[in-house]
Amino acid sequence: MKVASPNVGSLIVAFVSGACTTGSGIVVDTDRQNMIRGHIDISNSTQTATYYSNSCDFYDELKQRIVSQGHALNCFVASLDQVGIAEMKNCILSSGGVVLNA
Repeated sequence: MKVASPNVGSLIVAFVSGACTTGSGIVVDTDRQNMIRGHIDISNSTQTATYYSNSCDFYDELKQRIVSQGHALNCFVASLDQVGIAEMKNCILSSGGVVLNA
């Protein structure tokens, strides 16, 4: 968006159907032995929530880039707890976007 429409308010619409398993926004890895983190894991900083802090940092940095360009991020999701919305929350809300749960 920064290249396609710099400094022009735009709407980013993401249809999210699964947790991120690679890159900086990772929520859970692909090893089937590891379960996806739940709310209690995040609250208690358990081993299951290993990626939570780094993923939140990634989405906070992305938030700065989105907001500075005047864009908004909307996410359509099927399940709030299994796609990483907890990590993306600040990025979505700070940009003026919404989460639509199907």
